[in-house]
Amino acid sequence: RSLRTAVLLLGDQSALGGAMLQGIGRHFASVFPQIVFHAVAVIDYDVLDSRLENYEIGREIDRLRAEAHSALGELVLRSRGMGMATDRCVSVGTDPVAESAAFCAETAGSHPLATFFVGKLVYPRERWHHWLFRDRFSSALQSRLERQGSPIVVLPVLVPGS
Repeated sequence: RSLRTAVLLLGDQSALGGAMLQGIGRHFASVFPQIVFHAVAVIDYDVLDSRLENYEIGREIDRLRAEAHSALGELVLRSRGMGMATDRCVSVGTDPVAESAAFCAETAGSHPLATFFVGKLVYPRERWHHWLFRDRFSSALQSRLERQGSPIVVLPVLVPGS
């Protein structure tokens, strides 16, 4: 709790985690002895609004949480291999930005030296259609955390050959 902690906020894009971890290792390895991965398992409104029984919705939430938790497993192994104390957390909700912002508020209280990281896809040669592939998670969460006064770092994730 009193150590500097890197908190990688993956939203529902855990595929970016490997590139983000690489960036942390390259640029911040000596700064952060511990790391927390946070992912959001997104549940569709249609499931919540359906006529499913509560236990079926609960089963779907458990399945989504387990799937997201498992997807973070490789990142946990890699970061431990880098000598970092590691933890992973999964939230389930309909809005990755809202879930991540709530997690950040809670984490900032328990880890006052936490720095939050998000990834942003960067194309070597920007084309007109690339905005279609841009995820708004990073910019929306960055804006929220800045308004809360929480430190946030945007890690560029280069898309090769674009």
